[in-house]
Amino acid sequence: MSSQTMNIVIGVIDSGLGIRHEDLQGRIQSGGYNVNDNNTNIMDLDGHGTQVARVIAATTGNNISIAGVTDPYTMKILPIRKHCSSVKVLNLPTQ
Repeated sequence: MSSQTMNIVIGVIDSGLGIRHEDLQGRIQSGGYNVNDNNTNIMDLDGHGTQVARVIAATTGNNISIAGVTDPYTMKILPIRKHCSSVKVLNLPTQ
């Protein structure tokens, strides 16, 4: 029986992506976009987007710290930088 390989791309809309992070080498899809500045500068502004991408696609078994939930599948991250200058917190009543 032959096996098929699926190349899956997951879009991460966040603060950007640290493209040089060791855990993400070979896991970044070209074509990322910066929505705020209307260009292709996807560099992470505060590290949050990089951490989200690592949870999804970090390489397993490289002794760097975490293993992404999609490894060992062939997944790539398409970074979309959309950074908000303010965060609104919704206070819901507790019961």
